[in-house]
Amino acid sequence: MAERVVVTGIGIISALGTGMQAHINALRNKQSGVKPISLLKTRYANDFVLGEIRMTSDELSAYAGLPTGD
Repeated sequence: MAERVVVTGIGIISALGTGMQAHINALRNKQSGVKPISLLKTRYANDFVLGEIRMTSDELSAYAGLPTGD
């Protein structure tokens, strides 16, 4: 039996930006979200690059419509 999937909207949270328009603009401008680590405190920060989402947990929760840690 096949299952149906319904997509009701688009919400992107990525290293390129938050929201569909920010993501599309970054892709069109050939931007990369891969950068040196800046939010994680580690002595190896200069040894790695990654796609960091530059939002706090509370900002992510608020964007997703979830309760924050207050």
